[in-house]
Amino acid sequence: MAKEVKGILGDKGLDILISNIGIGQEGFLRPHEATAEILSQQFEVNVIGPHLITTNFVPLMKNAEQKIIVNT
Repeated sequence: MAKEVKGILGDKGLDILISNIGIGQEGFLRPHEATAEILSQQFEVNVIGPHLITTNFVPLMKNAEQKIIVNT
């Protein structure tokens, strides 16, 4: 996807990256109910997901006047 965005931007650069990736657990999760699978999925989406998006799009910010990253 970053390649497609670079094609659209040309030499201008990306000024702002807004990442709205994340998942949560609905309701109350008791400690004994928190399986490794549930925790692993949440970690992958909530930590690794924003990292991958940021590392792929930051190079497009090189030529931008402003460089803003917002993770929600």
